[in-house]
Amino acid sequence: MPAKQTIPEYHRQQLEAWLETYRVDRALRDEPGSDPDRDVEDCLSNTQGAAPMASQIRLLPPIGDATPQIERPVYVCLLPGDRPDGITVVPFSRFRLPATPQEWKTGLRPGPLQVLCLWNAHTCKTDNLRASWQAGTIPAPKRQMIATLLQTLNPLHDWPSRRFGPPLLHPLDPRQTYLQEERLLMHELLAARVKTPSNTIHYEIPKPDIQLLRAAESPDEAET
Repeated sequence: MPAKQTIPEYHRQQLEAWLETYRVDRALRDEPGSDPDRDVEDCLSNTQGAAPMASQIRLLPPIGDATPQIERPVYVCLLPGDRPDGITVVPFSRFRLPATPQEWKTGLRPGPLQVLCLWNAHTCKTDNLRASWQAGTIPAPKRQMIATLLQTLNPLHDWPSRRFGPPLLHPLDPRQTYLQEERLLMHELLAARVKTPSNTIHYEIPKPDIQLLRAAESPDEAET
């Protein structure tokens, strides 16, 4: 009989905190007329016109006729793709604690950029991201860390394990629902931006919401 896997105490505490945050988030989403995901006022630089390219952090606006699970903007990190016209898109979590070992605390100060969902990386054409805004740039050392993690999708032994989430062991763990929701979110957001045969984009980018565009702005940028 295999030995039962034990979870360190700090991961137990982290999991309890994450589950409570997730429970509150779901309760707020179920409230009529509520919009909990608009709490992004502590982050972004107004650089809407910049073309998508590797090293950028970008903000994908919500889809107007989306289901409740995807009625929110999403910040993503862009890395080189495996083709000249491709790009790797890695979303940030809406929570400030990592949910699984494949989510990583970035060390970035803005709330919407604190946790990266490595497990939810997608590859698409660069043109599919033109209906988005640049929110900032990932420093080169962090880009290298992210690229390394994407190769393994597991915490590295020489990195602090508190930077990653607790293990996912049970099929009925509420985090399984969270993972399904986030997969659907990224699939729908990127699919809505795929070009049609007429060579136009389904999604028409709106004028930037100034509150959203402040969401990833660093304190230094905010003072200028």
